Amino acid sequence: MTLSSTSERVIAVDVARRMLELVRAESLSHDGDNVELVQADVRHLPFRAGVADFVLNLEVLEHLQGAVNDVRAAFEEFQGIFGPLGALITEARLTRCRVRERIAG
Repeated sequence: MTLSSTSERVIAVDVARRMLELVRAESLSHDGDNVELVQADVRHLPFRAGVADFVLNLEVLEHLQGAVNDVRAAFEEFQGIFGPLGALITEARLTRCRVRERIAG
């Protein structure tokens, strides 16, 4: 089961064009004709408010150069694109306890 097989519309976002090309190849092999690709930075998403019901964010936050400030900016962008019942699942390797505490605070 894939995200595209259980969703009406999937928008894949990555700052790297090569990653989007890999997503395209994989989605085509799984009948993912409802997958749209957008090259963008998670700190500056090109979407209008209320466009997303669900955001799945994997292996992105730990690559942001500005640490806590950039992670906060990404979360603000996620919040800005949610519909009324938006949900976020995110994963990042936050190995330093101080960083984790500062984000939560």
